[in-house]
Amino acid sequence: MDEYLDGTDKEGLLCSSSENNASFDMDVVKIPQALIKKDQFSVAEKIALSKRALIALLAVAEIN
Repeated sequence: MDEYLDGTDKEGLLCSSSENNASFDMDVVKIPQALIKKDQFSVAEKIALSKRALIALLAVAEIN
């Protein structure tokens, strides 16, 4: 997981077609990583960022 995250940080987000999707994907991937490291602040932060990205994606989907 660390290698994947390091690669995406260096090469940019290639996993999703839109920036919001990619941001959501990366934040979701980082949640278990923070759990493994027992970093409660990062877990809470990544969950909050994921919620915001998901809400933005849902708002766009509702418009379409």
